[in-house]
Amino acid sequence: MKDYDKEPIKIIDRAVYFQNNIVLFLSLGCLYKIFNLEVTPLNLKFYTHFSADLVMFIVVVFLLLPATLLWPIKRKGSPAYFLLENNKISYINAFDDKPGSLNQALNDFYFVKKEEIIKICDACDIDKASFCVISELYNSFGRFHYFSSYELYKKSSIGVHIGKVVLFLYHTINFILFILPFKIYMLIRADEPLGLIRKNIVLRFKNRNYFLINIYSRRDLDEILEYFKQKGVQVTDKVVFMPQAQNKGLFTDKNEIWSDDFSDTQIPKDTFKRKLRRFFSLD
Repeated sequence: MKDYDKEPIKIIDRAVYFQNNIVLFLSLGCLYKIFNLEVTPLNLKFYTHFSADLVMFIVVVFLLLPATLLWPIKRKGSPAYFLLENNKISYINAFDDKPGSLNQALNDFYFVKKEEIIKICDACDIDKASFCVISELYNSFGRFHYFSSYELYKKSSIGVHIGKVVLFLYHTINFILFILPFKIYMLIRADEPLGLIRKNIVLRFKNRNYFLINIYSRRDLDEILEYFKQKGVQVTDKVVFMPQAQNKGLFTDKNEIWSDDFSDTQIPKDTFKRKLRRFFSLD
């Protein structure tokens, strides 16, 4: 049996390249608006009069777009990765702190904190593993709601419905326009089967936490499946399109935030107070 402490499985998390693409969407939206004006940037008259559209154009071209394009380059130099060892699985997202004004400017622009993001889970806390198509969400970790998708739809307010639809569309469009072409290019360049696009791993833990491991090589997939086999982890052939319409920031459902308490496996009782809070999108 392989000693994973001496030879851990390390999987680079390329999802971090795309986690700030919301800025790219805003940039493209602004450019679309500007180029549909009566006087566009292709006309010299656009630059002769100070206007809000001119300011917007300058901000997009000289700030937003460069920051978006430089982000994947920055993250390639400080990759996030999963580490599978004998008794634990870790996710390490280490931001580099190299000197330089450009690096510092990108950190400030994206509100990057200097400390590492480390999530460590015991292998014995794994519930099951399955597969998905879209694993590149806002984060490569999170927590499933105690409701199923259908129950959440049936029991939540219209505000939650709209929010989940918007998030689903954002992640889907982001995948189709940017992530999918990148994955196809990487797989073809490495002579890997395109079927790996639907073999990203959803690793669910007993307290509903999860890891999303994006797969770019058959070797990585085989090594992870062999690891699961040795640990007795149930692997289902079920493939979902998107495991969760993940959110981030202030509007994230508190029931979908990663929990460091792996003993928290109980499903809360659906009391009247909880139903009332959920109706007003407070829970």
